[in-house]
Amino acid sequence: MAKKQRLDKVLSNLGYGSRAEIKRDCKKGLVQVNGKVKDKLEADEGASNDELQALALASERIKEITEGKEIVKVIVVPNKIVNIVVK
Repeated sequence: MAKKQRLDKVLSNLGYGSRAEIKRDCKKGLVQVNGKVKDKLEADEGASNDELQALALASERIKEITEGKEIVKVIVVPNKIVNIVVK
């Protein structure tokens, strides 16, 4: 398993700005499956609902949980939460 690093630190080390600037431009949110928090999400502040949904569904943890299940609905509250309802 790869070592986890903070996104702001990685982007700062790559020269995209200071950590404070990157934190201001990136927002954190939660990903829920059937109302239970399963993962955290970091996205640009202006990310659209479709982008947030795609990021949540691309998460390895969410893929494991939803594998073999039908995704009934995805509810997105920008800059806060993505809730995935599965059967």
